[in-house]
Amino acid sequence: MQYRTATTLSPSLIDWPFYAAVGALSALLLWALALPVYAQTPGEVLSLQRISNGTGGLPIILEDSGFGRGAVGLGDVDGDGVPDVLVGDAFDDDGASGAGAAYVLFLNVDGTVKTYQKISNGTGGLSPGTLSENDQFGFGAAGLGDVDGDGVPDILIGARRDNDGASGAGAAYVLFLNVDGTVKAQQKISNGTGGLPSGTLAEGDRFGVGAAKIGDVDGDGVSDVLVGASEYYASGPNAAGAAYVLFMNTNGTVKAYQKISNGTGGLPGGTIAEEDQFGFSTAGLGDLDGDGVPDVLIGARGDDDGAASAGAAYVVFLNTDGTVKAYQKISNETGGLPFGTLEDFSGFGISTAGLGDIDGDGVPDVLVGAWGDSDGAAIAGAAYVLFLNADGTVKAQQKISNGTGGLPSGMLAEGARFGVGAAKIGDVDGDGVPDILVGALQQGDGAGAAYVLSLAGSPTCVTGPGLVSYGATGVAIDFATGTTGSGACLVVSRFDDPPTGADGVPSGNNISNYRIVITADAGLTVGSDTEVLFDVSRFGGITAPDDVTVYSRPDVGTGAFIDLPTFVETSNGTTELVSTVDGFSEFIFASDTNPLPVELSAFDATLSGEDAVLVWETVSEANNAGFEVQRANGSVDQSVETSHWGVSTGTTWQTIARLEGAGTTDTPQSYRFTDTEMPYAADSLRYRLRQIDTDGTESFSEPVTIARQVTQAELLPTYPNPASGQATVRFA
Repeated sequence: MQYRTATTLSPSLIDWPFYAAVGALSALLLWALALPVYAQTPGEVLSLQRISNGTGGLPIILEDSGFGRGAVGLGDVDGDGVPDVLVGDAFDDDGASGAGAAYVLFLNVDGTVKTYQKISNGTGGLSPGTLSENDQFGFGAAGLGDVDGDGVPDILIGARRDNDGASGAGAAYVLFLNVDGTVKAQQKISNGTGGLPSGTLAEGDRFGVGAAKIGDVDGDGVSDVLVGASEYYASGPNAAGAAYVLFMNTNGTVKAYQKISNGTGGLPGGTIAEEDQFGFSTAGLGDLDGDGVPDVLIGARGDDDGAASAGAAYVVFLNTDGTVKAYQKISNETGGLPFGTLEDFSGFGISTAGLGDIDGDGVPDVLVGAWGDSDGAAIAGAAYVLFLNADGTVKAQQKISNGTGGLPSGMLAEGARFGVGAAKIGDVDGDGVPDILVGALQQGDGAGAAYVLSLAGSPTCVTGPGLVSYGATGVAIDFATGTTGSGACLVVSRFDDPPTGADGVPSGNNISNYRIVITADAGLTVGSDTEVLFDVSRFGGITAPDDVTVYSRPDVGTGAFIDLPTFVETSNGTTELVSTVDGFSEFIFASDTNPLPVELSAFDATLSGEDAVLVWETVSEANNAGFEVQRANGSVDQSVETSHWGVSTGTTWQTIARLEGAGTTDTPQSYRFTDTEMPYAADSLRYRLRQIDTDGTESFSEPVTIARQVTQAELLPTYPNPASGQATVRFA
């Protein structure tokens, strides 16, 4: 057995969402979108973090501007050891209507935003006037690595409707970054600029709609890029599309280029049909066929194989001069994708990303967005993890959509357009498997969202004693002496629903509203004293592990549970529940400590001019009558204990608004309230939520505070006016 140091924690509240043995809890509200289904099947989603207005650490900064396209991994820009990302906001209006913008997001290990840097006209180091009206800067983007050798990753951002040389011809910007995400220098690539000859791009080509770093194709030591021009047609079919291999210099200019389109660059004439929009997305795959030259993936979202605008993607094997050596189309009718996989207007190929080898077979795998998919809701969107063969055909696939591949049912709203952007972003959570970023153009309030998704890799197999971690599932197993298996594999899954029946759990105990199922291949012999370790931080809000008991039953979904010897210990700073087992099946947690009816993990309040904007979300609700928004009135001599939460505030509270709840629902809900009547004299304000069940039960959130910033010494009118004995003066 591996040595671990045990510790005893002081008792406290248990505040993970529980399912009561005597009945369902009231108003189960998950304030940050915690993924309910975890599994160890390659390509499935283990956990997720949504980033949008007021969620995931991002303040309310987005307008109705299409955040989520142009998603790309940047590497570690700020040097904190966690990969950072960039998300485009192509319809942002800074400096000009529809000029566009992009956000460098510095991430925490849980996928939330630590801080961010906006790049737009006159912001983040981009020169004022760089972008013009309707340029749509941010529609395509690529992480370039460190191009100029200063130790900081650089980026390329497309502006697909730039007018250099021709209306809507498009452009791309190489941006050399500082460690804070601001722009140190910039190089534009367009008709007659940055090494691209005048006249290369025609009217309406939309160069920059897709972009990707593809590796060093020509062997000069500098990584090259692939940029799409999805509306290109020249003398061929209208909007068939094209892609450009750009051989780069270290200063961000183009040394040479190779165009790939119908009859050009090695692609046979007639390969691409009218309105296919080949080049709408591009991705680097690495060397798929093992010839020493990087290969690429190119999306054609308008392809009609099997259904109107179902979409397609092309695996393109390159020569060192950027021409096409061979290609493999993936669509409804070819390349290993089962016929009928894609429906009308799926838009498969709207986004593409190379993932590396997810399933451990030695062949790179890919991610392809299908923003028009309608699983669970019309045009909610989807993304496909495709496990490839070395010839570019699909060996297997994992769809990620509402209720599929690890996403909760109902997570994506109608018209969300999940899959509009896709990127491999590196291993954010440190589980050894690359994580991905998927954009949802119109999720939430229409401003868009991006999801950091942690994927499962290949199953972990066991040959003997030792400690085996199962990544983001939060489970590890310490196999004892006597374990034999000859490579037997285990699958660890976590589900978002309570167990069927609770026989064996004492009446009145509270039971976790999730369950863990561990299955093993036949032939595995488990040594006595084998232990299962549950990482407390992965199971949502357990602040008193000492009060928790692990239960198991031999058969999943049936029979009585048996309490397991459970203790708490720490190893390398990680707190774990540990139970000894002699086999694997279904596991749950239970406690006789009174649980909280509401778990808050994100409730945001921000200033918008002279107003305060409050935003919160629920993933599911049970008997939720509604919310009261309360604002602090001031201090009192004695603290006020709020029910359920045990929050001592020392403050009296005034109810300023009431919002109806959704009753009982498994569909995520969003709430928003704007306080337009803030107290005149207040330099800072505190807010909280009072959630009320249909039976009158209540619970309170922790307060959030916002401050009015003193931006200038401007003496505002006195209040009240006229003054009577006392007047208040406030600085703006």
